[in-house]
Amino acid sequence: MASKTNDTRLFDQRTLDLNISRGTLKKAEYDKFLASLPDEEGNYDQVLVDEEELTHTFSWADDEAEAESDNE
Repeated sequence: MASKTNDTRLFDQRTLDLNISRGTLKKAEYDKFLASLPDEEGNYDQVLVDEEELTHTFSWADDEAEAESDNE
């Protein structure tokens, strides 16, 4: 079995609380994992997104209607 520190699935934010509450992972192990992560501050690329793209919502009905009109 892989060691806990190598199994990053244990540290996944979506299951972290569950793993700690079940005893699969100890809070101290999680803290140690966080401390071992490299500092990535400033190691990113800025992405500009059009504000209109953020506010536009899609629905399945719109997609289906558009697909049907394209087929006609």
